[in-house]
Amino acid sequence: MSQEKGHLQGEASELDFSSVLASSVHDMKNSIGMLMSSLDELIEQIPDPSEGQNQLMSTVQYEASRVNNDLIHLLSFYRLKKNTLPITLDEHIVAEVLEEQIVYNKILAEKRGLEVTLECDEELVWYFDAEMISGIVNNVLINAIRYSRKKICILAKEKDGYLEITLADDGGGFPESMLSTSGDCIKTVDFSTGSTGLGLFFAGQIAALHINKDRKGFIKLRNGGALQGGIFCLFLP
Repeated sequence: MSQEKGHLQGEASELDFSSVLASSVHDMKNSIGMLMSSLDELIEQIPDPSEGQNQLMSTVQYEASRVNNDLIHLLSFYRLKKNTLPITLDEHIVAEVLEEQIVYNKILAEKRGLEVTLECDEELVWYFDAEMISGIVNNVLINAIRYSRKKICILAKEKDGYLEITLADDGGGFPESMLSTSGDCIKTVDFSTGSTGLGLFFAGQIAALHINKDRKGFIKLRNGGALQGGIFCLFLP
């Protein structure tokens, strides 16, 4: 009986800890969001920053955005495990959702001297969870901004019954070890870059929540294309 009681207490403690951790992550995410907003306002108040200031500000912006995205991913994983992650499928104008993420990251892209373009039919509409898909696009765009040299292109179109959203850059491309992933699992940590594959895992899980009859959403990675860099592809049925 005592062993059974101890086992139950252990389970309760684990549940309590995960709930407290999720609550703490939520608070940290809100604080990071306020810091990012204040940082954007501060940057706009600097009229003619030097090259060194530009580099410093873009680095701080990137790192803050990366921490914010990781916190969002952790909360999403917690809710996935608890089956409490809501998905709201509504009809959206694709170009508007993508343009919103470009505008959101405009200052960061400009500080790094990058051009971000969008190719999408303004009348293209699709059913998806706008908040979730925006989160995926934002995460991939922030990483592309870090590794690109001069240009990033976002393309959205209908293909074979799927909405295909691609983000291509002119950076060095994805490592060979990442090209086989479809977002099904997290690979080992790359200590040279600090990459855990968390963002890709999140993207794959969220894509798979979008289901239409017998088809599920998925992601793919490849290199090449017109910009000869990395290409992230998101497919939604």
